[in-house]
Amino acid sequence: MDKGISLLLLVLFWFTTATSQEVLDRKKKKFSLPKVTVTQSGPYVGLQKGLYNTLEFGMEGQYKRVRLIKNVTHAAHMGFNYNFFRNVLGYDVGYWFKQGRLNLTYGANFVYRTDFSSTRVGICPVIGYKIWQLHLQTGCHLMTRPAVDFPTNILFVSLRFVLINQRDIKIKKQN
Repeated sequence: MDKGISLLLLVLFWFTTATSQEVLDRKKKKFSLPKVTVTQSGPYVGLQKGLYNTLEFGMEGQYKRVRLIKNVTHAAHMGFNYNFFRNVLGYDVGYWFKQGRLNLTYGANFVYRTDFSSTRVGICPVIGYKIWQLHLQTGCHLMTRPAVDFPTNILFVSLRFVLINQRDIKIKKQN
């Protein structure tokens, strides 16, 4: 009887040690969160304030990689602006990105301005802050052939409201 209990305990001990490696391997597998990407786009309306007041209209598309710690947002926009009082029309094409949830946005625009008698093109580095659908930016237009009499903003502050009307959320599960 004593040998039977010893044999039974030996078999149980052998069984638990044989399967314990499997349990440890399963516990070692790293837990991974799914990859979530959000693509959204829509029109924007804004006001640019500098030496002159200018209304802005256009479209913006955003691509966001959602993460717990450092999510990244990239955006591209194109639009036009018009100064009703000085009769200056402008076109902007630009890009900005934001890393983190509450960080600043950094970007640049390619700009074209005309007062219907002369034109200027240039680039415009911008820095801003985006929360919800509002985007506050400040920048400096670096134009070709600078002229004192050309009625456009050199330094400006812009406030845009993006009306998101198309959103696509993709969730990719990790193995």
